[in-house]
Amino acid sequence: MRAQFANRGGGAGGARGGAGGAGAGGARGGGGAGGGRGGAGFGFFGGGGAANPAEEAVALLETTKDMKPADGALTGELTEEAVAQRLSFGRGGRGGGGGGGQTPPAPKNAMGSVKFWLKDGALVKYELHIKGTVTGRNGETEVDRTTTTEIKDIGTTKVDVPDAAKKKLGA
Repeated sequence: MRAQFANRGGGAGGARGGAGGAGAGGARGGGGAGGGRGGAGFGFFGGGGAANPAEEAVALLETTKDMKPADGALTGELTEEAVAQRLSFGRGGRGGGGGGGQTPPAPKNAMGSVKFWLKDGALVKYELHIKGTVTGRNGETEVDRTTTTEIKDIGTTKVDVPDAAKKKLGA
């Protein structure tokens, strides 16, 4: 799977959705030089700072232990540190607004798993499930979130060049 993303350039095709838990699904920009909330990522309580699905898949693979085939996918448990980081993403400890620079308590009962689906050796879908209890300004919040990312329609983009542009380009 790593070879698939070795020369990944910018962005990746696909759709993202989430269900359950505390937070909204979907892509969230941010980060970069001096902006956002400490790095680009996806969603709240589960982003982990990955810039796009390809980078997120690699980061998940690198923090997964005991990967094994099951139900037509490769499955594994995330390390406790990886789950704690994803549960804590975007909460205090940034040295800026919000937490006043204080590090929030570590999540309790943190656990997570990931599934990767491959087709013809290429990643076509992955699912991240994280669960735990986080402590914030308003007390403890239970988080139980599953996020699925599908990668599809790769190489199918078509561009219709207007006739005026073709003339200017001499084509």
